[in-house]
Amino acid sequence: MKLAQGDQSPLFNIDGVNFSYLKRAGLYIVATSRFDNGPSLILEILNKVCTIIKDFCGVLSEEAIRKNFILIYELLDETLDFGYP
Repeated sequence: MKLAQGDQSPLFNIDGVNFSYLKRAGLYIVATSRFDNGPSLILEILNKVCTIIKDFCGVLSEEAIRKNFILIYELLDETLDFGYP
């Protein structure tokens, strides 16, 4: 994967916490975990979250997230049940 100058790798670990992120439409969609999860699983979940938000809100943007926060919260609750996809 080629990164622009100053960009951080989308998967990194700091003090035992695994961080994963995707950057879509100027937004960072982030997941954290203290367990060793498969990186491809986490990135796929983040990608699906972006797709679900876009499907239900029409567009993935900061304004759409603000306007539909309760809907997105409920979608995440249904999608990730106790942290399991």
